[in-house]
Amino acid sequence: IMLSTAMGILCQAGMKQADMTPVMEDLMTRIDELTGKPTYYQMVMIEEKVSSLGGNNINPLDYKKAYTTTLDRMVLNRIDLLHMGKAKVEDYLVPGSLDFLKSLKDSGIKIYIATGSDEEPVKNELKELGALPFIENVKGAKDSDPGSDAKPAVIKGLIDELGAARGEIFTCGD
Repeated sequence: IMLSTAMGILCQAGMKQADMTPVMEDLMTRIDELTGKPTYYQMVMIEEKVSSLGGNNINPLDYKKAYTTTLDRMVLNRIDLLHMGKAKVEDYLVPGSLDFLKSLKDSGIKIYIATGSDEEPVKNELKELGALPFIENVKGAKDSDPGSDAKPAVIKGLIDELGAARGEIFTCGD
């Protein structure tokens, strides 16, 4: 979705079809480098690319809104497919993941999610997939202060909020 959003923005900025392949390869590399960072930083990268190709400067938060709208549409489409019976929850889950989350919760382990995405769509998707009951809380990126919402800052905030000591927290990525 990130690549298609970036390419759509570049096409709107007047990029020619013949120039797309090398730009797309560069964008794929840069998106990979920014994976795990807040979406805002990926949008800053797209804004820089658009500017370097002579496009109009647009606030990265406006790009983020376009990306989030596309992502939300995809998630809502999946949810619609679930509600219509045209897809099953299992189609969107790693096999055994709900059982694993349940066993962690049953063992007294609290699960928190730190995300570079906005919180509410993540919570909604977790709910629809049946995973939300196993999650203590979701903390994510916010538009108000993009620089402070990097995952390490979110994780540090959770640690401070919980009063957790070193060795009491385990983290993993997706």
